[in-house]
Amino acid sequence: LCLVAFGAFLMSLSIIPVGIQGEYRYLVDPITGVPTDEPNTDIDRVDAACMALPWLFSMGFAVTFSALFAKIWRIKLVF
Repeated sequence: LCLVAFGAFLMSLSIIPVGIQGEYRYLVDPITGVPTDEPNTDIDRVDAACMALPWLFSMGFAVTFSALFAKIWRIKLVF
């Protein structure tokens, strides 16, 4: 039961990176609205959030369903 709860918790943590918003990869000129050649320094945070989302969800899914599969397999061996 603890592994199922932990896996569900990991899957629910994958909601947090979805809320991180960022600007364009390059800074935008405030007057013209055209992207410049100067890189945006805040893009690393958005990149990390994009990489964390599938990892958190897939690890939570794997932990939850491996625990459920182990329980079903143990019951199958008994009966």
